[in-house]
Amino acid sequence: MDGMFARGVTINHRPEGSTIKVILEKMLEGTSNTKTTQLGNDTFVPHPVEGTSNVKGHYKDSSRWPATKTNTSLQILESGDLEREVQARLQGMGNAFRNVSGVIYDRRMPLRLKAQVYRTMVRPAALYGAETWAVKEEHIKKLEVAEMRCLRAIRGVTRRDRMRNENIRQEVKVVEMREKIRESRLRWYGHVKRKTEDDLVRWAAECREVGTRRRGRPRKRWMDCDRDDGRQVDLNRVGDRVMWRAVSR
Repeated sequence: MDGMFARGVTINHRPEGSTIKVILEKMLEGTSNTKTTQLGNDTFVPHPVEGTSNVKGHYKDSSRWPATKTNTSLQILESGDLEREVQARLQGMGNAFRNVSGVIYDRRMPLRLKAQVYRTMVRPAALYGAETWAVKEEHIKKLEVAEMRCLRAIRGVTRRDRMRNENIRQEVKVVEMREKIRESRLRWYGHVKRKTEDDLVRWAAECREVGTRRRGRPRKRWMDCDRDDGRQVDLNRVGDRVMWRAVSR
């Protein structure tokens, strides 16, 4: 029985049933479920707990929410800070760029092809999960600095050439990182708002904490970013998928 299994392994013969079971068990041995802490519905309280002022209060067992939530792709801090997540994305971006450096530094390759390789293989590594970020200006600047380093390599110039960033972007036809983040956030905003009111994702996006918070400036929230986006885009058009796809780009 021909069939494709996980991780690109193909079995092209007809073994006995017990042999198939052994093969699958060996393949699953390399998969670890300990990288992600599972928070099921049994630990989730669908309404804020009175008197709490942080996300821990929304769970029956607060000890199951560690200071840092890490899986194979995302790093989520209890405080909501994105510093570790941005650093992880920058590292992934650097790894992706090194993987395609043979194309980037090849003088025989046209500039258009190099830019396309960057847009499809390098930039997505930096913006994975960006639609859910409550991103700050300092995070955007770090991402744009790393991006300009890649774009200079694509263009074949260095900082000593004193070529303006705007001119480099125009030649390679790559928009600013902040625009791609805004586009991803608006696209996700449309998905969330089109969900039913009792959907858990929509509830998490629209919930308001109960109680008093500590003194000082409040942390930036995801909905705050969407409110800023609403100054450029009419958020009331979210119900029309076709129209929303056009205005969010």
